[in-house]
Amino acid sequence: IEGDKKAEKLLKESLAIDPSYAPAWDLLSTVYHFLTDHGVLTFDKGYPLVKETAMRAVAADSTYATVYAQLGTLAISYEKDYQKAQEYVDKGLALEPNNTEVLNRAAQVALLFNETKKAVAYNEQIAKLDPLEEFSHYALGMTYYYAKMYPEAERSLNKALEFTPDADITHQLLTGALLKQNKFEAALKAAEKEASEPLRYQSLAVAHHALGNEKEAKENLHKLIANFEKEYSYVIASVYGYMDDHENTFIWLEKALNYEDFGLTDLNVEPLFEAVHDDARWPNFLTRLGLTQ
Repeated sequence: IEGDKKAEKLLKESLAIDPSYAPAWDLLSTVYHFLTDHGVLTFDKGYPLVKETAMRAVAADSTYATVYAQLGTLAISYEKDYQKAQEYVDKGLALEPNNTEVLNRAAQVALLFNETKKAVAYNEQIAKLDPLEEFSHYALGMTYYYAKMYPEAERSLNKALEFTPDADITHQLLTGALLKQNKFEAALKAAEKEASEPLRYQSLAVAHHALGNEKEAKENLHKLIANFEKEYSYVIASVYGYMDDHENTFIWLEKALNYEDFGLTDLNVEPLFEAVHDDARWPNFLTRLGLTQ
């Protein structure tokens, strides 16, 4: 967080010197999105900052392909306009077909429409273009996980961890991929290594539940709720979803909706919710979010 605040300051200083430099506006928009995503800025304060700076980037150079990835983020996370997001990534790819940031956003858009094969193809292209970048393997592993290709997800996420062993989120995703292969002990070991505190609580809760350690599962879930209720309401819902607790799943999904939790855009493809797919409230909730089942 402190690094992003410093980046904001430096980018503003740079743009004061040259306000026509599109990459700086684009990066500043990304910084504002990160600060909003992590609760430093409220949705109401973050949204106009993310939008204004992204639009300034387009105004400075409409042929700068990378900004269309950020405009895709704007359309997905803030405006819930997934068709517009599709248009943005199509424009970015038309300008630069091998732009990895645009390809990554295109994969995210494909998942919104539950087009998992398309999403996988985009991320496999990224991994081929940039095989020495940790994020390439992380993003591919995440997409394999959402596509229910769990052995492939495990392999790609472990590859990402070779580059950055202490990266946030990667061990959480690996925990999920291992659980779906009934590798419960390995899942618990992965959960213990998750660098993000709230995601570690979530990962430990689901791994202990899989092993039948309900006391430990509930302890970690309660820590997650006590310390991160607002910022990680969607993540809390995913624990209840995995536990097959329908009532609490939908209580926390409603909270996530009220808190403008960006995680909800993954709801239609997150395997941890599979136990509640037969609940009559499930398709109705996805419809409210504009997500494809």
